[in-house]
Amino acid sequence: MGFLPGCDERVTGTIDAISAELARDGFVSRNSTVETADDGLAGDEGQFLACSFWLVSALASTDA
Repeated sequence: MGFLPGCDERVTGTIDAISAELARDGFVSRNSTVETADDGLAGDEGQFLACSFWLVSALASTDA
């Protein structure tokens, strides 16, 4: 956080990838929510607030 400007394509690309692969119902999971992902554990994982707050901070840094 803070070592690249928010408008850098690497930052915006990461935000887009996190949003597409890990976001669900407005929050971010630590692991993929794609049905084909298999982490070896039974059941579904809830969202992780620390990751969700990171996404909010990253979005705020883009000035979007």
